[in-house]
This record gives sequence, structure tokens and C-alpha cells, in this order.
Amino acid sequence: DLRGGLPGRVWTSGSPVWIADIQASELVARRADAAAVGISSAAAVPVLAGEQPVAVLEFFTRERREHDEETIRLLTGAAGHIGPMVRLTEAQERLADSESRFRALAETAVDAIVSADRDGKIVYLNPGAQQMFGYGMREALGSPLTGLLAERDRAEHSRRFERLAMTGDAPIAGETIELTGRRADGSEFPIELSLGVHGEVGRAAFVTGIIRDTTERGHAEERLRRRETQLAEAQALAKL
Repeated sequence: DLRGGLPGRVWTSGSPVWIADIQASELVARRADAAAVGISSAAAVPVLAGEQPVAVLEFFTRERREHDEETIRLLTGAAGHIGPMVRLTEAQERLADSESRFRALAETAVDAIVSADRDGKIVYLNPGAQQMFGYGMREALGSPLTGLLAERDRAEHSRRFERLAMTGDAPIAGETIELTGRRADGSEFPIELSLGVHGEVGRAAFVTGIIRDTTERGHAEERLRRRETQLAEAQALAKL
């Protein structure tokens, strides 16, 4: 219990505690149990990640032992290796949870969602992207993300991925840009692309793009322009 007793003292202070005589210490709540199994002395050291405690290690001996600075150094050294491992495990668990939420969202999204590594190679396509571009997951994995673009748009975005690989900087991250997509059958169609960069601090690990097919919107805008033109012509004729 890290709220009190020996581990609580160590957790709060962030420093090791040595108890030579358990029966004489109020920090050990179960002194009767310790006596029943012949435990006489105890020591506890904090497990630190940076300056923050993440756990407390307790050690017990049957023979009475006075404070031993060398033993404390050994125990503290061992605990020092555990702290970063605890933080790494926590980070991995958070990452796995984040990836699980991302997959749950992406798998049901109507828009195409595509992720690529820092070299611009595709690592994930959601079902929306597979349907939009006509590629299956297996054939798309490892291919360039720019392969989903029309030839005329590829060179510029290849340069952007080269910059991303070298510096971790994505100039168009967070913006929505209009491009021309290219399906597996070679047909082209208008798209909107929004890019997000995520990964290591200062060095992008992955790029995720949300892609929307704007064909229908383009058709609607064209119909609106024709109607406006027809209306203007009708108004001009009415004035004659």
C-alpha cells in the first residue's frame, strides 16, 4: 500500500528507508506477521523515472541487520534500471491504446485514411481508401504514398517527403490542399488531402492523410455555374 507505512514513507520522500528492527518500527503495520515468519529487518528503495517515483521495492531479512550503506547503493542501483522500463511499458500501453482507438475510427470512416512512414511508404489504408483507390491492403503496403496521386502532382510531394525524412518537418501538415488522385485502374479524380504528422519529438515517425473525393462537389459547382450563366442570359434577354 503506497499510501502509508514503509512504502508510503519511501514514496513520499523519494529516498531509501532502512529498518533494523521491524518490531520497534511503526512503519511496518504487520509486525506480528513478520515476527511469526521470523523477519527481523527491512529496507525499501524508490523506483524513479526521472525525479518521479513510479514504484517502491521492499526487501526483508530474517537476521537482524543494521543500516548498510553499500547494500542501499546496490538496491538503489537496481531500482534505477527498473524506472525507465516502467515508463517504457506505460508508453507502449498508451501507444497500443491510441492505435486501437485510431483503428476503430479509421475502419468505419467514410473518407479515405492512409498512413505512411517517414520515407513516404504506405503502412496502412482503411477500407474507405481501398474502395476509393481500388487497391487492396496487401498490394498497397510498402508502395509510395505519392502513387495515389496523378503524375503531375507526384514530384512536388516526393520532395516534401524527402524533407520530412531528413528534418521531420512537413510544410503542409494541418492544411487541406486540392490535388488529383489516381486509382489503380489509372483513372483520375479530384481530391482534398489533409496531412497530419505524428511520432517522435522533432523527428516525424508517421504521416496520416485524410482524403476526400470531391468529384460530386465539383459536379454540383459546375451545375451551379451553368444555372448562374443561364439566369444571367435570361435576365439579359428580358431587358431587350
